[in-house]
Amino acid sequence: MAIHPDLPGVEVTICVNGIPLEEFDDPPEEGTPFQPNTTKSISKYVKSMTDQEFTIKYTMGHPFDVDCPNLKVHVCVDGKSVPGKAFDRDRFPGGKIVEGIISGVKYVENGEKMFKTFCFSAVKTTLDDDAYKRVDKDINLMAKVGSIAVTLWRGGDAVRVSRKKDWSAKLRTSDVHEKALKGEPKYHGVSLGDAKPVAFKNTILRTAKLDETPLASFTFKYRSEGKSRVALKELLVIERTPEPEEPSPAPAEAVSFEDLDADQKRKVEEFMRNLKSGSSQAPGIKREFKTEDGPSSQPKRPRRLGEKVTIDLTDD
Repeated sequence: MAIHPDLPGVEVTICVNGIPLEEFDDPPEEGTPFQPNTTKSISKYVKSMTDQEFTIKYTMGHPFDVDCPNLKVHVCVDGKSVPGKAFDRDRFPGGKIVEGIISGVKYVENGEKMFKTFCFSAVKTTLDDDAYKRVDKDINLMAKVGSIAVTLWRGGDAVRVSRKKDWSAKLRTSDVHEKALKGEPKYHGVSLGDAKPVAFKNTILRTAKLDETPLASFTFKYRSEGKSRVALKELLVIERTPEPEEPSPAPAEAVSFEDLDADQKRKVEEFMRNLKSGSSQAPGIKREFKTEDGPSSQPKRPRRLGEKVTIDLTDD
């Protein structure tokens, strides 16, 4: 679960079937300057599976304390805001632990209250010419896909307002052009499951933000289960599998002198005699004797005056 060291008592995690997903650290980019007095931020990578529902769970308790009338939990999925939660300060008496789960979106359709769960889904691609016309738009869309962000905001007094927006339409992602997937490996997006009728209040709490920046931010970058390990290795989040070392050549098998035939024994004995005598020169190789002026050779015959000299112009 994601826990910021400077904000003890607050935990956020992504769960499947009530079990937190395994998390991998998201190392900061090199050269990122330190900025004091900014939002307390933490980022993790998690693995996802196609068509699997998930929930966002948050826990707040001692020593975390609320110093404002309301605390708002805001959720942003693939760059799109979805309804979160708001708590008034009275919910935190005496270090009481507050837990909450955000599992989807509630909306009203044709007067009927409906609910759809969050779900990981495969990103569908196309090579259609019409899709190519909007490839720049698809690239911008995919830049936001693959991220679940949970932020905590200090809020003022809250008021109840009617639930009007159909949030479900915001998470409908159409097919994207294949060129939009180049770069960082992303194979999943977030969609919504089938609609189910459910009872809920048709009002929500609305509170004004007291600050320009959130109190804390928890970001989960999800990558597909089948390809996540490859994707995370490409991002250097987890260590790459070391390349197998080439096996060392097996030592040469020892040869027994007794196993040699007569000719082989003679050659070995001759070689050993040469070693003992300090000479390893192979027989039959002419040696070049040098003098102080260079290689020794027969003295050239002096040419007589007027003698013709033949020059071979065919020599390379």
